[in-house]
Amino acid sequence: MMIKKFINILSFLLCLTGCSFFEEDVQLEEALTLAGDNRSELEKVLAYYADDALKLDAAKYLIRNMPGHYSYEDTVAVIHYSNRVDTILTKMRGAPHQEIQDSINACAKEMGIPSLKKVPDVSVITSDYLIRNIDDAFEAWQEGPWARHLGFDDFCEYLLPYKVEELQLLDDWRFRLKGFHSENVRELEMCDILSNSPLAAARRLNQNLHDYMLPSHTGTLRYKTMKVETNAKVPFGPCDYYAYIASAVFRSQGIPVVRDFTPQWAFRSQGHLWNIIPSTSGKNIPFSGVCTAPGEGHKLDEKMPKAYRVTYAQNKDLRVLNGGEEYVPEVFRNIFMKDVTDEYIDCATVTLPVPRSYRYAYLAVFDDKNWKPVAYTGVRNGKACFEKMGKNIVYIAIGYERDGTQQILSEPFLLRFDGTVKNISGKGKKHERIILKRKYPVQEYVYQWLNRLETCEFQASNDVDFRDYYVVHRISDCHATGYEVVIPDSIPSCRFWRFMSMKPDTHANVSEIYLFDEKGKLRQDGMIIGTDGSWGDKADCTRNAAFDGDILSFFDAPDGEHSWVGMAFNEPVKMKTLFYYARGDGNAIEPYDTYELLYWNDGGWNSLGRKIPGKPWIEYDAPAEALLLLRDLTKGKDERIFTYENGRQVWW
Repeated sequence: MMIKKFINILSFLLCLTGCSFFEEDVQLEEALTLAGDNRSELEKVLAYYADDALKLDAAKYLIRNMPGHYSYEDTVAVIHYSNRVDTILTKMRGAPHQEIQDSINACAKEMGIPSLKKVPDVSVITSDYLIRNIDDAFEAWQEGPWARHLGFDDFCEYLLPYKVEELQLLDDWRFRLKGFHSENVRELEMCDILSNSPLAAARRLNQNLHDYMLPSHTGTLRYKTMKVETNAKVPFGPCDYYAYIASAVFRSQGIPVVRDFTPQWAFRSQGHLWNIIPSTSGKNIPFSGVCTAPGEGHKLDEKMPKAYRVTYAQNKDLRVLNGGEEYVPEVFRNIFMKDVTDEYIDCATVTLPVPRSYRYAYLAVFDDKNWKPVAYTGVRNGKACFEKMGKNIVYIAIGYERDGTQQILSEPFLLRFDGTVKNISGKGKKHERIILKRKYPVQEYVYQWLNRLETCEFQASNDVDFRDYYVVHRISDCHATGYEVVIPDSIPSCRFWRFMSMKPDTHANVSEIYLFDEKGKLRQDGMIIGTDGSWGDKADCTRNAAFDGDILSFFDAPDGEHSWVGMAFNEPVKMKTLFYYARGDGNAIEPYDTYELLYWNDGGWNSLGRKIPGKPWIEYDAPAEALLLLRDLTKGKDERIFTYENGRQVWW
């Protein structure tokens, strides 16, 4: 409501003044009007800098863009909450992260933090606070070593703002954090080459924060404490949590920094937020605050449809969007951001026909469950022109009804590397036989385990000590899918069947073994045998995990080499086949789960039926060139769209 209110005021003032005021003057007057009884505090700031043109411009910049920024009304409650959290963290130091998270979240609920009223900054900020902030920021810019290369416009975003994020307390954070883990940073001034390098300073300070905080992404708090020193004691958090802490600490020490984000990755669920350091070379250096060092490379090869910068200044286009539309998707309700996609990737412009009844259209990518908007544009003459879009990504155009109902406005399409568009539609296409082995692409954390199985063996013996044994199968090609082994007829009936680690650091990391006798019956009636214990004494990683029917669990033997797991039967058994799975993510096809394959057609997902495969793969007849989605209806949540090309799944 606040956004629409000040948009209406701005429109009214523009009508009254015509061309007698510059737009910025109108926006300044708008902010002063919205301040209400607090207008005099803002005018004191303007009067204070009447004889200093540059600081006056800075003050006007802050006041002009202040509408839309909010703080908690009850600052006493927020401070009390911060102190309570500080006590919890001290008492629970070393406790499991889940327990700490639950305790702090319960504290926030108990103290009523979720229901605290929020007030516009223009109505509560004091002249003393704003003047002190401006003077401190100018001192860091003009007299400090790390920001002298900034122009005025960049200074206004990288150092000047009186807060780092919404709801931050309007307190003396700059002063308190000036020495926060800044050891070794000032030493750079002794080196002529590094004495004015914000990159060098950022690397040292970020490493100090990393060593102090030991960042972990194993949990999250529903409500930050709004006191950076307390937040820095929390032993876990998402990427935006650490980026916020780094931003506050960096700016307090005169190191310019901003935050960029992508609302949604193009190849998996969720988005990401990170920090940016403006180097003296003119390049912006991305990094994950606290977590990864500036200059080491950041998400270099991950497909990104859009990148936005978190700003203090209002985005005029987004302000108009929010003021004129009944429904705006959540990501674009924030008017304090701007498009910086072309700073990161080679982009293309996409123009699509859309119904004239829509004033705005959006481009969306798939987030494993739904289509999520990542870009917006106004509709002109029945066309939507989306600029600066990431390539080699599947998009779909969407619109919204007044009640927020999402409407599909195009077929899914691939924006190729050359900037051309390829529609993906199986409508009217001939069906083809396809073989699917996974429901989700192989991520890096899965890939790192796969080669552990290389050269390992499946063996069979009638000797419990395996002094004499048959080599049933030697693994020469590692897979992130289930693998079927047809057992040679030359292997006789045996009582003991096992998987054996044959090289260092393997730890017998097999996640599941299925043995089938000559009649095709799954044999699970034997006794599980093998190396005792597990790496790190984890109860769920013992040898039993290899026969529990769940490919997400796995055996992790205490010894890297010559560990093994198998099954002993009461009498020799002639085996016909076996399936095995490497340690992975649980997204390979499981023989006894129920799956459903969907294809996109006529604006929605259509089912091609449900199946229990009985194998480490599943077969379907599907329309050629269709966009597909495979779901495991038994368990799991990871799903990813794909096409089927040249006999394989191509993930998007």
